[in-house]
Amino acid sequence: MYKEIRGTLAKQKDKFYYFLALRRPRGKKAFLLGTPLHRNLGDSAITLAHIAFLRQCGYTEPKEINFIDSSGYYRTTIRKAIWKHDILSLLGGGNMGDQWFSEELFRRTVLKDFPRRKILIFPQTIYYTNTENGRKECAASVAYYNDPRITLVARERPSYAEMKRLYPKANVLLTPDIVLSLPMQRFDTKREGILLCLRSDAEKSLGKAEEDSIKRVAETTGLTVTRTDMVSEEPITMENRSAVVTKKLRSFSSAKLVITDRLHGMIFAAITGTPCIAFSNYNHKIRGTYEWLSYLPYIKFVQSVKDASAVLPELLRMENCVYDNTPLKPYFDQLANMLQEQ
Repeated sequence: MYKEIRGTLAKQKDKFYYFLALRRPRGKKAFLLGTPLHRNLGDSAITLAHIAFLRQCGYTEPKEINFIDSSGYYRTTIRKAIWKHDILSLLGGGNMGDQWFSEELFRRTVLKDFPRRKILIFPQTIYYTNTENGRKECAASVAYYNDPRITLVARERPSYAEMKRLYPKANVLLTPDIVLSLPMQRFDTKREGILLCLRSDAEKSLGKAEEDSIKRVAETTGLTVTRTDMVSEEPITMENRSAVVTKKLRSFSSAKLVITDRLHGMIFAAITGTPCIAFSNYNHKIRGTYEWLSYLPYIKFVQSVKDASAVLPELLRMENCVYDNTPLKPYFDQLANMLQEQ
């Protein structure tokens, strides 16, 4: 009996301190829900950019919530900590669909737990696979997102069109990936060699033969060719997130050229002023994001190894490339205005 009482008191104390941690900021309060617990550097960069964006909008100390347990242990505490006029925003990314379903389930849990609250979902790619499960989950998603209290932000035009079609009652905006709202990331590094940043997960579309061909084309330049990835070798926490992302950005800034089929491989190249050849993945997110970046001469989207070989010499001649996101600012301003109206 004594152990049970002590356990109950410890749990209540834990919930109390969790509540205090969430309520700490003064003034305008914003909550960022769905921050990553995994090692994907793109999602960590999205989190950092999301927080920076909220701060620019006057929310000086955004609060992160990276999980909501199914048992309800923290759910009641979270609901009490978030007050009527607080901003509720969900992390952007490329996981609105059935491919990375744990993130989709998290969003649905939040929407269900806050049924009368306005919620803003930062720039997302929507993609449901043309499978029985994909079609089933796409149909199920309508009950969650087709709601006038929800603001969905699409990060490419195909996602915008799909969100408008599926969820006509929701507010739908079109804004680039939030990482592109950051200023140019400058490092005092010497540029050497070529970085190959290629996928090895479910979104991969390049075959081994194509990868080998890409590597051979890169090696014909005589430059050192190095493999890298957008998955961190070390666990990423709230404490080390900025340092881990900065380390990868510095790595990109040290290359003469990046060849990638990863969205944030292309985006990291863009914001560090690094010439880049980008291949597509299994859906529309890289091609769609390239449409935002096509004004940058040092970023090229290709559909074949032959195309990559053709643009490679031109890109290697480029020096002192500068990332300027002025053409994208009207879209980010629209998102900022939406935040102010929430």
